Order: sequence, then structure tokens, then C-alpha cells
Amino acid sequence: MDYRIIAADAAIGQIQVTYSNAGEDIATYAIDVPVVDGAFLTGDALAEEIQRRAPVWLLERKTEVAAATGFDQINALVQAPPTAPTSTSQGFVLGQITV
Repeated sequence: MDYRIIAADAAIGQIQVTYSNAGEDIATYAIDVPVVDGAFLTGDALAEEIQRRAPVWLLERKTEVAAATGFDQINALVQAPPTAPTSTSQGFVLGQITV
């Protein structure tokens, strides 16, 4: 899975990584960069850490969902939320209010 670091925050030692597959963005995650012996991971060690956290399960899920059947039965169970009662606005003149 490909990735690109899209933001970094030294104050909290965190990066934001967008993972992609075949040019399609899959997910963006914040990663707390590990500190080892008083230093942040960099280079190959950081690349390995980022790849270790890659959401490969999302690709597997996407493949499973594309081949699955029966979601129409789930859709049939969906109930729209009740609509909130509407009220008609009542105009008033501020001069008529007594406190």
C-alpha cells in the first residue's frame, strides 16, 4: 500500500498519513511517531512503522463487500428518523412584552 505524509506536528510528535492503493485514497490516520532512545523514528524505520499500520483490512473489506449479496434485506429494515414537529412562527412586537 502506498502512503504519503500530509502533515506533521513536532509539538506532539504526530504525523498524518494518507494511505492509497492504485491511486485511490483509502484512509488518513494520525500516527504518534515512536520515540526510541530519545529520538523519533526516521528513515527506513519510520517507513516500516507507517507500513505496519497500513489499513490493509480496508482493501480486504472492500473486496468482500463488492462480492457480497443480501444488503437489500438490510436496506428494507432501515427506518427514517421521525420528523421534528414544525411550528408556525408567531410574530410579536417587542413593545408589547412586559417583564
